[in-house]
Amino acid sequence: MSVDLDRLRAALNSERPVRAALAALLAFHALRPGELRSLQLTDIIDGRLRIGGLVIALAADVRTRLAAWLDERHRRWLRTANPHLFINIDTAVLTTSVSAFWANATLGNSAQTLVEDRVLDEATATGDVRRICDLFDITVETALRYVRLHDA
Repeated sequence: MSVDLDRLRAALNSERPVRAALAALLAFHALRPGELRSLQLTDIIDGRLRIGGLVIALAADVRTRLAAWLDERHRRWLRTANPHLFINIDTAVLTTSVSAFWANATLGNSAQTLVEDRVLDEATATGDVRRICDLFDITVETALRYVRLHDA
């Protein structure tokens, strides 16, 4: 479940805004890969992300990377009707989300592995099951598994 930190840093600091934005949302906020792919432009308002019933204040580094991606998205696909935050050359002419394959290939890492590593990092840092549940919108059982992994 370990993430190659050099690859993660490369993704976060990528000159490709889409790669940096994807990596930042996963590394900072541990969005599930499906949630990440289904995000819509209207889900981001005033530096906050609405996902499910949650409203998440986005980290400054995430906001910076998202702004760069939104600038590029607008420049490249000015007339797209696709409401999704992340689009590519194939989905720009549709209204569907990008594929899991595209997201992983763009990241250079498995999106799921990045999420798991972020949650495990929080479990290691705090061991606070309630905090982990609240922060990542996961069940107590799932949070306990991460804490136990750290304790093992």
